[in-house]
Amino acid sequence: MTALFSEHGIAWATDAERGLDHGSRTMLRHLFPKADVPIVQVSVNPFLNPATQYNIGRVLRTLAELDILIIGSGVTVHNLRAVDWEARKQIRGRSHLTIGL
Repeated sequence: MTALFSEHGIAWATDAERGLDHGSRTMLRHLFPKADVPIVQVSVNPFLNPATQYNIGRVLRTLAELDILIIGSGVTVHNLRAVDWEARKQIRGRSHLTIGL
């Protein structure tokens, strides 16, 4: 994955000391209870501009061609105290994508 990011000019860093975030661990333990699959957790900087975020998604999408499963989690459901519930009521019923910057 790091080579793929480098090929596409995406800055990255690794942290071998950090374990899985509870948001990832909670979901994965139900999907793979034997913990017998390799996992790479990726955190995206929410302060990057939209073009850079899109490029990261475009590059990650190519991993599906290699039969690599990508699961997106976090953001809105990770910190429910940050959700603007009133604004959410106004958009209910419409197809939308919420990105909190």
